[in-house]
Amino acid sequence: MKYADDVFGLIRSMSKQEKRYFKLYATAFTRSRATAYTELFDAIDRQPALDEAALRHRFQGRPGMANFAAAKHRLCRLLLDSLAAYSAEASAAAELRRMLAHIEVLYRKGLYAHCGRLIRRAIRKAERYEELNVLLQLLHWERRLLLRQMKEGLSDELARNAGHTKRSLQRIQTTIASLEQAGLAHTAIHRRVAPRGDEEREELQRILAHPLLRSPEQVDSFSARHALLKVLASSELLRGDYEAALLRHRDIVELWRTHQDQLRDHSDTYTADICNFLTCCIALKRDEDFAGHLAAIKAIRPKSLAAEVHRIERIYFLELSYHLNTGALDDALRVLPAIEEGITIHYDRILPSRRLILWLNCAIACFLSGQYSAVVAYLINILNEKPTELRRDIQECARVLRLLAHYELGDYDLLDRMLRSTRDYLRKQTPLLEFERRILTFVRQLLSSADRQATEALFNNLYRELLDLLHSTASAQPMGVFETLFWLESKRRNKDIASVFCDGARPGHMRDAIEMFPKQ
Repeated sequence: MKYADDVFGLIRSMSKQEKRYFKLYATAFTRSRATAYTELFDAIDRQPALDEAALRHRFQGRPGMANFAAAKHRLCRLLLDSLAAYSAEASAAAELRRMLAHIEVLYRKGLYAHCGRLIRRAIRKAERYEELNVLLQLLHWERRLLLRQMKEGLSDELARNAGHTKRSLQRIQTTIASLEQAGLAHTAIHRRVAPRGDEEREELQRILAHPLLRSPEQVDSFSARHALLKVLASSELLRGDYEAALLRHRDIVELWRTHQDQLRDHSDTYTADICNFLTCCIALKRDEDFAGHLAAIKAIRPKSLAAEVHRIERIYFLELSYHLNTGALDDALRVLPAIEEGITIHYDRILPSRRLILWLNCAIACFLSGQYSAVVAYLINILNEKPTELRRDIQECARVLRLLAHYELGDYDLLDRMLRSTRDYLRKQTPLLEFERRILTFVRQLLSSADRQATEALFNNLYRELLDLLHSTASAQPMGVFETLFWLESKRRNKDIASVFCDGARPGHMRDAIEMFPKQ
């Protein structure tokens, strides 16, 4: 069953173009337009979930299917061969592997002039894309060809080949050393949110004091310098030094700018680096840097399913967060359909914690625009997720916002039952937050409010209580506080929440929202 799962997952990961190419590839040397393997492929592709028993029953007695496990193995190999052929020119590494195979064929055939031209072209490509391991193989073939032809000036050519090989080996050794130090630092940085105890802190400082990490500019390999700079940026974020992290990310962006050839094969990594840069921009309110870089990475066409998932998890998340932080509510709402469609298509591929934060931000955008039915729909997605220890704050915030949304929709009978279930859920969390306790008390009193004047008094009282809570603690505020304050402000001013939010958020970022609600 495990191998069947592998084949099923491989087929589900293929694009329409790749599936079409597979069928052409599998029937290239047959007169028939279909084979047993293409039929098995179609049968698996049509299944919404793998049902191997049904497949065995359907293909029982078919030629080549007596050993069904072996048939699945051959189908998997055929799929991988077709995908390798389909992507033969998708990357420089794939092209160079193909050129190496062609070089060997030409050498065996004795077509040395043609072989030499191909070797020289491949060496230039390997140098351009820093494929150093392939470069060593090409230099080996160049040496074999020189010794085979024995032309005039052989000694000089062999010396040149040897010097090129030595320089390439030195670059590889430096790259390996750099990647080793970057790996050690990465492990030390991401072991915990913050180092625990002097021993871990000293270990991290010792690793960061390595000469390669102190002077990454001395490394001429793109991959090595890139790894070193990313580790340094992570260490600065760990210290909370966003200014230093932003400068380091600028160095990374500049490295990409000076190595444009690397974008062809590593656009996913480039996109991730720009997302990290934009995260620093949001934290530091650098609007002038945000829009241009966001447009640049959105213009990059995803080349893989992983890239499409990353676009949803990071790029759309950053875009939505940016619009909410700057009070651009209409722009935020325009991002929601793309997020919803992306989650629907790639649900199983998106990390559960990422799904939760995406759903919550979508709900917040709708809440601040007064679209309370949409708020409930997005929050249901969060509450229907399998319970997890990750991002419990999101699950708690979803329950609080759901109470306010159902109040706005006039679902008072439902709200009474929902209040009890929310109270029971939140009380199981330790400790119950003061914000949550006051919201539960407020909603209970709201449901029994006798008249408009009493209701207005409840809104005013909760507003003052939350303001006191906001200004009485220096720690991070629980999720949902600022959204609730905007909602209460709209009730006190008798205006729609969208107008109140846009008026309040545009003078500054939501990161400074505490300044928008001065203590009374």
